[in-house]
Amino acid sequence: MTSDLLDEVYIRVRKYSKTIVPFIARVFITSAFIQDSVDIYKSIEYPSSFDIIRYFWYFYQCNIILSSLFCSMFIISNKMVAPCTICLTFFSFVSLLVYHNFTDAIIITRRFSVLGGLLLLMAKDIDNKKRHFSLGLQDVPMVTKGMYLQLAGRIMVTFLFITQLIGMNYKSNIILNIGIILLCAVAFVMIGIGYKVRYVSPLLCVGILLVNFFIYPYWKYSDPKMEKDIRFEFFQMLGISGSLLLLAFDGAGELSVDEKKKNY
Repeated sequence: MTSDLLDEVYIRVRKYSKTIVPFIARVFITSAFIQDSVDIYKSIEYPSSFDIIRYFWYFYQCNIILSSLFCSMFIISNKMVAPCTICLTFFSFVSLLVYHNFTDAIIITRRFSVLGGLLLLMAKDIDNKKRHFSLGLQDVPMVTKGMYLQLAGRIMVTFLFITQLIGMNYKSNIILNIGIILLCAVAFVMIGIGYKVRYVSPLLCVGILLVNFFIYPYWKYSDPKMEKDIRFEFFQMLGISGSLLLLAFDGAGELSVDEKKKNY
């Protein structure tokens, strides 16, 4: 009875928010990349002397800024979503290597959660356009690829909970730590296997937004370095909340427990 009521509420909400919710999700997901571009722009310096390496680095940074901004704008406007998500994903991996962030487990897992949102956007774009590709024998709907992209994106979003476990202070309140570990484990499994995602995702999204504004209020910090670090965390979490919002709206996809249950 409760499940039927929730399903009815979900259908009605989805019906009257089919434009605004995906738009907000796209804004949230791309905000992390727009913020990266702003940080690079603030730190970029034109080479004062002729040096091939410095000029290469300068043009590389300019390319990152322009590409990230243009790709983000296209994604927000729901245009050329698939190629733009590929571009942002590529630059994200390059940035991890260039800025030596690949040694920081928290940054890597959190970045993977944000990239999961990009894969969800790509899968949604592929499904909407219903393209076809040839396997030599017959045309197979492109939705097949979209299903696996959505599965990959959903799993990558769960890296958020791994990040939480890595960054925990295990010397603090034991009962609180046990509660957080259990909550992360349950959320990790439910999102990963695609069980009750339409109900779990909005709760997690709201929770992350509340945590974001109370734990990472970067606008309150006067120290530039501290403000930059907290701002980075804020927009990474905002991007992850966009991924969860997209999951809440579109559901877990074909390769999930929720979808399989419909067939029985």
